[in-house]
This record gives sequence, C-alpha cells and structure tokens, in this order.
Amino acid sequence: MSSSTPGSAAHQLSVFLDNSGVVHLNQGHYQKITRERVIEMAHRNRDILGYDRKAPMLIYGNNILGLDYQAARESTHSPFADHCLCMAAVVQTRLEEYLSHLYEIHRPPFPFKAFRNQEAAIVWLNKKCKELGQPL
Repeated sequence: MSSSTPGSAAHQLSVFLDNSGVVHLNQGHYQKITRERVIEMAHRNRDILGYDRKAPMLIYGNNILGLDYQAARESTHSPFADHCLCMAAVVQTRLEEYLSHLYEIHRPPFPFKAFRNQEAAIVWLNKKCKELGQPL
C-alpha cells in the first residue's frame, strides 16, 4: 500500500503544452482542489502561454476528493479564465462528474464539457477550437 502526502509526487501539479496546442492540467492525486491550487494552475498556464494567449485545456481529476466553492468560482474568472479558450475534463469517478456540474452554476466564459475518456475529450476540444476559429 502506498501513501501520498501533500507535496509528494502523487500530489504534484503537472501542466504542459502538447504538440497540438492543448494545455494538459493533471492534478495528480490531490485530495481537495483549493482556491490556491487554481491560482497555481493559472500561474503555470501563464508561464507556458505568456500573458495574452489562450489555448484549449484538458484537465484530469485523478480521483480528487473535493473542490471547494472558492476554487470552482476562481476557475471561471481571471486569471485562470484568461488563458482558457475551451476546457474538457476527464472524470473518473461519480464525485468528479458531480463536481464538474459546478460549472453549470459558475458559468465559465469558455465552453466546458466533462468526458469519461481522454479520446472523446480531445475530439470535442478540436471541434470547439474550429468553431471558435482557432483550429488545432
């Protein structure tokens, strides 16, 4: 049995830009997404994209156990939303699926949809980018 403590590799945030132009946000096995975590993601996005570029984003939940209200709200506003052209989430659990519905409440300024697998999410991101006039 392995245990993960905050700060361990299992909890590390991974943010990278792939060759097609999609930013991947992998939470690791972080137990609860906080406002501070969302701000960290925003800063990492800015480091990758610069200050004025938007990109499609693919976010992975990886069995998160919670998302606080301020984190959900923060992820639909500046600075996080400043870099998001559209976002797909890969959800693995019922809780992650439920948490993805918070975007129905907070109404992000970008298209958002949750998926059970990465392939479907990437197909949707490609479609949305074309619709927004910024094909991958």
